[in-house]
Amino acid sequence: MDRPLNDGTPMFTVTRRAVDSYFRRVGVKFGGGFGGRNPYSPHSLRAAFRTILSDHKVDPLYIEFWMGHKVPEQQIVYVSKSREGWRETYRIQAEPWLTP
Repeated sequence: MDRPLNDGTPMFTVTRRAVDSYFRRVGVKFGGGFGGRNPYSPHSLRAAFRTILSDHKVDPLYIEFWMGHKVPEQQIVYVSKSREGWRETYRIQAEPWLTP
């Protein structure tokens, strides 16, 4: 499909249900049987992301931004980074702790 892409263009056409099903299958395959919450669910992975970065003293403002949470304008306005600047910050402050 040759159509122009913009920030609102979906990259993938999958439903939330399909994504949850995938993570459940992978969780059972690699995590064995588990009771309760799937440790490989998107929610659990996001929680682990936040916990690991917080444990390694990454700036909480950066963590909130990377998680896609709304950051108050009065806080983010003083962090002037380009897209490449954010990528470099992520490579330096987050990747070392998150890469297996």
